Parts: sequence; C-alpha cells; structure tokens
Amino acid sequence: MVCETQALLTPMSDPLGCRIGKCSGSSRIARCPGRRLVPPDIRDLSLALAARMVLLAGIADTVDDAEQRVQESTGVGGRDWNDSAE
Repeated sequence: MVCETQALLTPMSDPLGCRIGKCSGSSRIARCPGRRLVPPDIRDLSLALAARMVLLAGIADTVDDAEQRVQESTGVGGRDWNDSAE
C-alpha cells in the first residue's frame, strides 16, 4: 500500500501571526474561524496546506490547480480576503 505524503516546512524562528512558537501559532489559527482578520502568513500557509490536501485527494492534478480550487471555494484570492472580512 502506497500513501503519498507531502510536508511544508516553515522556520520556527519566524512566529506565525502575532505570536511566537508552534503551539501559540496553532491556537491563533483556531481563533480565526469565518472571515475575521487573519494574518497574511497564516492565510498563505493555510491555503498551501489545503491545496496539498486537494492534490493528494486526487481532485487536482497540480499544486497550482489545487490552490486555484481552494481559492475559488473559500473566496480567498481575487480580492484580499482580509478586506472582504469587514
């Protein structure tokens, strides 16, 4: 049985959002439901992770196609997501 896997490596020296470290970064993500103001680095990382899930599920053939599908389904993309949250 083959299980394709992908990983995104991010430097732990750069905090996610407005906090420091991996645990507080995770808690920050948990507090950004809906379309509230989301720090750009968390938005970009979340988009990249979602695109990899779409790719691995076989819904898209390339990462670019997967990112486009995620952007279309979430409203992230054409307009700045944070601008439309207000």
